[in-house]
Amino acid sequence: MNFRPDQQAPGNHCVALISDVVDSRGHADRSALQEQLTALVAALNEQHEPALLARFTISRGDEIQALLKRAEPIPDIVWFAGDFLGPTTMRFGFGLGPLDTPLRTLPTETDGPAWWFARDALKTAAESNRTGGMFAGFGDDDVVLTAMSTLLDHIRGRFTTRQRQVARLLREGHGAVHIGNILGITRQAVYHHARGAGWAPYSEGEAAWRAILRKYDWSCDWEMADGAARRRR
Repeated sequence: MNFRPDQQAPGNHCVALISDVVDSRGHADRSALQEQLTALVAALNEQHEPALLARFTISRGDEIQALLKRAEPIPDIVWFAGDFLGPTTMRFGFGLGPLDTPLRTLPTETDGPAWWFARDALKTAAESNRTGGMFAGFGDDDVVLTAMSTLLDHIRGRFTTRQRQVARLLREGHGAVHIGNILGITRQAVYHHARGAGWAPYSEGEAAWRAILRKYDWSCDWEMADGAARRRR
């Protein structure tokens, strides 16, 4: 990342992410869960480094936090977390707003409206037994973004193991013949599993979700602030 740990936030917005494991206390092997979460955080930090203001960090046992300079990666984050953890379910709260504190390396060392919205969103998600993602601070888009996240989460939750494998590879851009070769099934079987998963409407829904999220991008503002800070040094 470009920012020094002690750099003062320039006042522009960012997206705070808080996620936790649903019913983590009932997890059969808490030690294995922590290992999974540690590996998940490492993978997310590697994949999304250009979009991060503060790296994905485990806090409060099974809670993960991060700060994003743009919202567009959210569908990839939600998908990857669900795919990575398998039967373990996570809920997400996303908050949009400024920071009241200097930007730090760890998200847990910052505070401000972005975090307050994210925490409220996660609390509402838990109280309503909602998985996927809950959004707060995005104005009129809160309802739309949350509804789209809930709908896509519902579709993902109905995937069979094979449908999830096919959907993952389709999402990565592979063609049916290549997917068939990877999974050891025919091209026709790939099409069958894609139809059964509802892949076409899922893909369209995710593209629409991403298009709305793309509006929330403060990368240039943060980079300009970083450039100004460098010139002052």
